[in-house]
Amino acid sequence: MADLISVRVDDREMQRAFKRKLKEYDDLSPLMRRLSGVMADSVEENFEQEGRPRWTPLRPRTIKSRTKQGNWPGRILQQRGRLAASIITDHSRDGAKIGTNLIYAGIHQFGGTIKQSARMRIMHFTQAKSGKIGKGDRFSKASKSTYGRRTMGKARDIKMPARPFLSFADSDLKKMRRMAAEYVAG
Repeated sequence: MADLISVRVDDREMQRAFKRKLKEYDDLSPLMRRLSGVMADSVEENFEQEGRPRWTPLRPRTIKSRTKQGNWPGRILQQRGRLAASIITDHSRDGAKIGTNLIYAGIHQFGGTIKQSARMRIMHFTQAKSGKIGKGDRFSKASKSTYGRRTMGKARDIKMPARPFLSFADSDLKKMRRMAAEYVAG
């Protein structure tokens, strides 16, 4: 199983308040359960609005590829919906967390470069009407081709922009602070 990808929000003010109140309360799990719910709503809203702030748009080449596959128009990071569906929350007596265990989630959250090595591939062709192989042949799907030619693809770097889906808008953080303050106040 892949490691869990998570993002921490450094909110020292909230942490100090929790530490003071932890001495008074044995179990903050009711609050933590509510906070993890707000986190889940926030991440779901990120997918719905395609980022808050907006994510970098897809490149024209990616849109063209998705259109060919029948996956466009669509949403960024939701070609199949697997990433959005993988989001899980958890809470304990003194913490709440949200994340995903999908191995490719990190490149979407933080951005980066994917180094793709050179690879062998087969290009499929349909023979020209003249019957000769070569000039006049057309690219075709493997299932409809009359022959294939092995070629070596080039190594390439794929630069992925960061599209942070595990993030919270200021309004979400304010809501969580208010919930914590109300819980602590009693």
